[in-house]
Amino acid sequence: HPSNGGYWTRRLSQLLSSLCENLSARVRREEALPDGEARKLTRDDVAAFTGVVLPLAFQGLYSKNGAATLQACQALKTLALMDPAQTLAPLLLRVDQALTTLTEVHQTSAALEALVSVAQPMLLNLEQGASALPSVMALTLSGIDTNDPCAPAPTLRDQRLD
Repeated sequence: HPSNGGYWTRRLSQLLSSLCENLSARVRREEALPDGEARKLTRDDVAAFTGVVLPLAFQGLYSKNGAATLQACQALKTLALMDPAQTLAPLLLRVDQALTTLTEVHQTSAALEALVSVAQPMLLNLEQGASALPSVMALTLSGIDTNDPCAPAPTLRDQRLD
Protein backbone atom coordinates (compact mmCIF):
# COMPACT_ATOMS: atom_id res chain seq x y z
CA HIS A 1 0.00 0.00 0.00
CA PRO A 2 1.34 3.48 -0.84
CA SER A 3 1.17 4.68 2.77
CA ASN A 4 3.43 1.85 3.91
CA GLY A 5 7.17 2.11 3.77
CA GLY A 6 10.14 0.02 4.66
CA TYR A 7 12.13 -2.99 3.61
CA TRP A 8 9.22 -4.88 2.06
CA THR A 9 8.03 -1.87 0.11
CA ARG A 10 11.42 -1.60 -1.55
CA ARG A 11 11.60 -5.31 -2.29
CA LEU A 12 8.08 -5.48 -3.71
CA SER A 13 8.67 -2.48 -5.96
CA GLN A 14 11.91 -4.07 -7.19
CA LEU A 15 10.02 -7.28 -7.91
CA LEU A 16 7.40 -5.36 -9.90
CA SER A 17 10.02 -3.61 -12.02
CA SER A 18 12.10 -6.75 -12.44
CA LEU A 19 9.13 -8.83 -13.61
CA CYS A 20 8.32 -6.24 -16.27
CA GLU A 21 11.91 -5.92 -17.45
CA ASN A 22 12.43 -9.68 -17.65
CA LEU A 23 9.19 -10.26 -19.53
CA SER A 24 10.16 -7.51 -21.95
CA ALA A 25 13.55 -9.13 -22.51
CA ARG A 26 11.85 -12.46 -23.18
CA VAL A 27 9.44 -10.90 -25.66
CA ARG A 28 12.36 -9.26 -27.51
CA ARG A 29 14.28 -12.56 -27.62
CA GLU A 30 11.26 -14.42 -28.95
CA GLU A 31 10.50 -11.96 -31.77
CA ALA A 32 12.67 -13.99 -34.14
CA LEU A 33 10.88 -17.27 -33.34
CA PRO A 34 8.11 -18.37 -35.71
CA ASP A 35 4.54 -17.84 -34.56
CA GLY A 36 3.05 -20.93 -32.99
CA GLU A 37 6.33 -21.94 -31.32
CA ALA A 38 5.36 -23.92 -28.22
CA ARG A 39 6.86 -21.59 -25.60
CA LYS A 40 6.64 -18.28 -27.44
CA LEU A 41 4.57 -15.66 -25.65
CA THR A 42 1.66 -14.26 -27.62
CA ARG A 43 0.24 -10.73 -27.64
CA ASP A 44 -2.59 -12.09 -25.50
CA ASP A 45 -0.06 -13.30 -22.92
CA VAL A 46 1.54 -9.86 -22.78
CA ALA A 47 -1.89 -8.21 -22.51
CA ALA A 48 -2.86 -10.55 -19.66
CA PHE A 49 0.39 -9.77 -17.85
CA THR A 50 -0.17 -6.04 -18.35
CA GLY A 51 -3.70 -6.33 -16.98
CA VAL A 52 -2.39 -7.91 -13.79
CA VAL A 53 0.65 -5.69 -13.23
CA LEU A 54 -0.67 -2.28 -14.35
CA PRO A 55 -2.88 -1.66 -11.27
CA LEU A 56 0.11 -2.46 -9.04
CA ALA A 57 2.32 -0.02 -10.91
CA PHE A 58 -0.35 2.68 -10.61
CA GLN A 59 -0.58 2.07 -6.89
CA GLY A 60 3.21 2.18 -6.58
CA LEU A 61 3.28 5.63 -8.15
CA TYR A 62 1.88 7.14 -4.97
CA SER A 63 4.26 5.43 -2.56
CA LYS A 64 5.82 7.59 0.11
CA ASN A 65 9.04 5.71 -0.64
CA GLY A 66 10.78 7.58 -3.48
CA ALA A 67 12.63 4.50 -4.70
CA ALA A 68 9.33 2.59 -4.93
CA THR A 69 7.84 5.40 -7.00
CA LEU A 70 10.79 5.25 -9.41
CA GLN A 71 10.49 1.47 -9.68
CA ALA A 72 6.78 1.86 -10.48
CA CYS A 73 7.69 4.41 -13.17
CA GLN A 74 10.21 1.97 -14.65
CA ALA A 75 7.54 -0.73 -14.69
CA LEU A 76 5.13 1.66 -16.44
CA LYS A 77 7.74 2.47 -19.07
CA THR A 78 8.37 -1.21 -19.76
CA LEU A 79 4.64 -1.96 -19.92
CA ALA A 80 4.07 1.00 -22.25
CA LEU A 81 6.77 -0.27 -24.59
CA MET A 82 5.35 -3.82 -24.63
CA ASP A 83 1.63 -2.98 -24.61
CA PRO A 84 1.02 0.71 -25.35
CA ALA A 85 -2.66 0.25 -26.16
CA GLN A 86 -3.45 -1.08 -22.69
CA THR A 87 -0.98 1.07 -20.74
CA LEU A 88 -0.88 4.60 -22.16
CA ALA A 89 -4.60 5.44 -22.20
CA PRO A 90 -5.26 4.76 -18.49
CA LEU A 91 -1.93 6.32 -17.52
CA LEU A 92 -2.67 9.50 -19.47
CA LEU A 93 -6.12 9.65 -17.87
CA ARG A 94 -4.52 9.49 -14.41
CA VAL A 95 -1.95 12.10 -15.41
CA ASP A 96 -4.73 14.38 -16.67
CA GLN A 97 -6.61 14.04 -13.38
CA ALA A 98 -3.48 14.59 -11.28
CA LEU A 99 -2.38 17.67 -13.23
CA THR A 100 -5.79 19.32 -13.18
CA THR A 101 -6.17 18.77 -9.42
CA LEU A 102 -3.17 20.69 -8.17
CA THR A 103 -4.33 20.44 -4.55
CA GLU A 104 -2.94 16.91 -4.14
CA VAL A 105 0.74 17.63 -4.62
CA HIS A 106 1.90 14.02 -4.24
CA GLN A 107 -0.27 13.02 -7.20
CA THR A 108 1.05 15.89 -9.28
CA SER A 109 4.68 15.01 -8.71
CA ALA A 110 3.99 11.30 -9.27
CA ALA A 111 2.19 12.12 -12.53
CA LEU A 112 5.15 14.17 -13.72
CA GLU A 113 7.54 11.32 -12.81
CA ALA A 114 5.35 8.91 -14.76
CA LEU A 115 5.32 11.24 -17.78
CA VAL A 116 9.10 11.43 -17.77
CA SER A 117 9.24 7.63 -17.68
CA VAL A 118 6.87 7.07 -20.59
CA ALA A 119 8.12 9.85 -22.87
CA GLN A 120 9.78 7.39 -25.25
CA PRO A 121 6.79 5.02 -25.50
CA MET A 122 4.51 8.03 -26.04
CA LEU A 123 6.61 9.27 -28.94
CA LEU A 124 6.85 5.79 -30.46
CA ASN A 125 3.09 5.30 -30.37
CA LEU A 126 1.30 7.93 -32.45
CA GLU A 127 -2.21 6.69 -31.74
CA GLN A 128 -2.06 6.32 -27.96
CA GLY A 129 0.74 8.63 -26.87
CA ALA A 130 1.98 11.26 -29.27
CA SER A 131 -1.49 12.55 -30.05
CA ALA A 132 -1.99 13.33 -26.34
CA LEU A 133 1.34 15.13 -26.02
CA PRO A 134 0.11 18.69 -26.73
CA SER A 135 -2.64 18.52 -24.11
CA VAL A 136 -0.35 16.88 -21.55
CA MET A 137 2.31 19.52 -22.10
CA ALA A 138 -0.30 22.26 -21.71
CA LEU A 139 -1.34 20.75 -18.37
CA THR A 140 2.24 20.85 -17.10
CA LEU A 141 2.49 24.60 -17.66
CA SER A 142 0.51 25.32 -14.50
CA GLY A 143 3.29 23.66 -12.50
CA ILE A 144 5.90 26.12 -13.72
CA ASP A 145 6.16 29.02 -11.31
CA THR A 146 8.16 31.98 -12.58
CA ASN A 147 8.62 33.07 -8.96
CA ASP A 148 10.60 29.93 -8.11
CA PRO A 149 14.22 30.72 -7.36
CA CYS A 150 16.59 29.31 -9.91
CA ALA A 151 20.27 29.34 -10.60
CA PRO A 152 21.39 32.00 -13.05
CA ALA A 153 21.91 30.80 -16.57
CA PRO A 154 25.54 29.96 -17.28
CA THR A 155 27.45 32.39 -19.43
CA LEU A 156 30.36 31.79 -21.75
CA ARG A 157 32.64 33.16 -19.02
CA ASP A 158 31.49 30.33 -16.72
CA GLN A 159 32.43 27.61 -19.17
CA ARG A 160 35.88 26.04 -19.08
CA LEU A 161 37.76 26.07 -22.32
CA ASP A 162 39.95 22.99 -22.74
